[in-house]
Amino acid sequence: MSMQPPAPHYGHPNQPQQQFFVPAPVQPRTTSAISWTALGFGIAGMLAAIIPGVSFFAWIFTLVALVLAIIGLAQKQRAKAVAGVSLGLSTVAFVTAVIVSIATLGSAGAENDEIVAEPEIVAESAAPAASVEEPETTPEAQPEVLAPVGIGQTVTGHYGVTFTVDAVTCGMTSYSYASGYLEETALGQFCEIRFTTFNGSTSPFDFYSDSVSGTIGDAYYEAESSLSTVGEDSWFSTVNPGLTVSGVTVIDIPVGAQLETVHLQTNYFNGQDIVVQLV
Repeated sequence: MSMQPPAPHYGHPNQPQQQFFVPAPVQPRTTSAISWTALGFGIAGMLAAIIPGVSFFAWIFTLVALVLAIIGLAQKQRAKAVAGVSLGLSTVAFVTAVIVSIATLGSAGAENDEIVAEPEIVAESAAPAASVEEPETTPEAQPEVLAPVGIGQTVTGHYGVTFTVDAVTCGMTSYSYASGYLEETALGQFCEIRFTTFNGSTSPFDFYSDSVSGTIGDAYYEAESSLSTVGEDSWFSTVNPGLTVSGVTVIDIPVGAQLETVHLQTNYFNGQDIVVQLV
């Protein structure tokens, strides 16, 4: 006879066994790369918004941050905290950019008003001196038009700006420009004026190619802007104090005529006019 252990008894044979279900572990929600990118653009937008001048372009960063933040909030099974922070930060950055931009424009307008008001103050203070009849009270007054000089001679204005006509060449029926790729035909004859100017004042001034002109008798002749150059620029250059710039001005005059004078019109210096006598 074999000895076997009794089979375990788990209840009634016909009774169903109870089943136990273990819930699956909950996966933690992670922040998407889109939300982090939105936060980066939001920070960049805020930094740009608080810098005057740069604040005008802050909307580029804030707009991208807003779009990415909305996408991040719409993503399922993703953490929403970073996307929400990005949305709020980009909104604040946009509002800040608008405020800083308006303040920058307002301060620039106030500075322009002060600059425009200065000539009026000078004119008012100069008026009493002009009304004095005794000549002894006006010896310090300076003329508006300086005495003319010749080619190669330098004339210095009241504010330290010098002007020298280096050479004048007339009789050209056409003129090449843009490194020789373009050419323009004269209606009469072209006169090429080569000059040098030095800014000896304490403020920068904008030099336009049409600041140089010519006269024949009472007739006034403007420069051909497309043919004239100032330094390395086509028609305009800003000359800072202590710097020298060379330029070329081309004027179209009638055939057989001869330029008599060359003028440098410095209206930014109270209408002062520098004259170079050619004949």
